[in-house]
Parts: sequence; structure tokens; C-alpha cells
Amino acid sequence: LQAAPDPFPVNETIFELVEQVNPDLMETNAQHMLSFHTRHTYSDTLSDTLGIGAARRWMISEYEESDIDAQRYHWDGLRDGDHYPCYNVHATISGELEDAGIIVLGAHLDSRGVDRNDVAEFAPGIDDDGSGCLALLEIGRILSGQAIRRTIVLSAFTGEEQGLLGSRAFAGELADNNDPVYAMLNMDMIGHIVFPNGDVDSSTVRLYSGGPSDSPSRQ
Repeated sequence: LQAAPDPFPVNETIFELVEQVNPDLMETNAQHMLSFHTRHTYSDTLSDTLGIGAARRWMISEYEESDIDAQRYHWDGLRDGDHYPCYNVHATISGELEDAGIIVLGAHLDSRGVDRNDVAEFAPGIDDDGSGCLALLEIGRILSGQAIRRTIVLSAFTGEEQGLLGSRAFAGELADNNDPVYAMLNMDMIGHIVFPNGDVDSSTVRLYSGGPSDSPSRQ
């Protein structure tokens, strides 16, 4: 068997940031996210307590509490054959280096039940993908006010359960504008470390990237 590689040396800056993660706050936010009942992309947008509209406004308010600029990102959806305004939630933490590219941290805010077209079914989606959105909020809280080199865009996509629509719209805009993306990390159903057979793997990250194996993105 091939010997396991030596671990990377501890990065003190990363260690200090990780130490600031607040599990109790994340649990509180998880319970709040649960209260929206469903976050289906085409669910209620007017209620202050239920549906995707309330969830979007809540995320924006949480970012604002951390002094982070956040806003809705519009993309054009289709519902029953008609154009329908849809929105991601994007928050931006500005970096110190100009023209150094952006880092996109992504998750999806929308949820769905068994029927992808049911906009009212109870679909809490705290794992898929509330977990990623909770991480976005916590990362934003921790990095707010930090001196970072590259600009970070925290992107909570919608329309993902209908076919990656919100992220596709954002990626298309980045490509059309020739915006340099230095890296992108998608956080979908994070924390699922226990396999059905009981095995635990807390150290593997799936890497979706084009070849060859020594390409910059894979490395």
C-alpha cells in the first residue's frame, strides 16, 4: 500500500479563523431556516415568515448584521411558460488586490419536496442545501473586517433544484463580462460524513474539474 502523504503544516491564520466558528449560532440559524417551511424557487415571495422571499430577506439581513454588502441577484426564470423574476442572494467581501480575480463560494438557498413543481410542500432542506447557506453566513461573519487579498463573492443560488438555473445565470454573466474567477468552491450538503454502511470520511472533498490531472484547477 502507498504510504499516506505527510500532512500540510498548520496555517496559523486558517486555524485562528476556524476557531471562531460558532456552532450554537449556526444551530440557531438552522432553526430559523427551518421556519420558512419551504424555500422552493417559486414559493411565496411576499410573506415575511414563509417561502423563498422571506428566506432571501433574512439572509441579506444576516449579512448586514456582519457589515457585509449583500443584495439580490436577478435572473430570468420560467413558470408555467411565462417569464418569472428570480433572485439569488450575493454578498461581497472586497479584497485588497485589484485585478486579482474573485473567489466564489457557492451554495443553493432553494429547496424542494418529492414533486419538483410543488411550491407549498414542507421542504425544510436544512441539509440540501441549508447546510451550505449556513456556512456562507458563518464564513461571512468571520471574514468580515479581515484583510483579504482577493474579493470573495458569497453566492446563495436559487433555481438549482430546477436545473442549476441561478448558478448558470451567474456563471454566464461572469463569462460575458470576462470577470476573472480565481477559484470556486461549491458547498452542497456539507457535513455528510457518515456513509450508509457506517463508515466515516471527514477528509475527502469532491473535485469536479477538467483534466489533465496536473491542470491548474485540479492542483
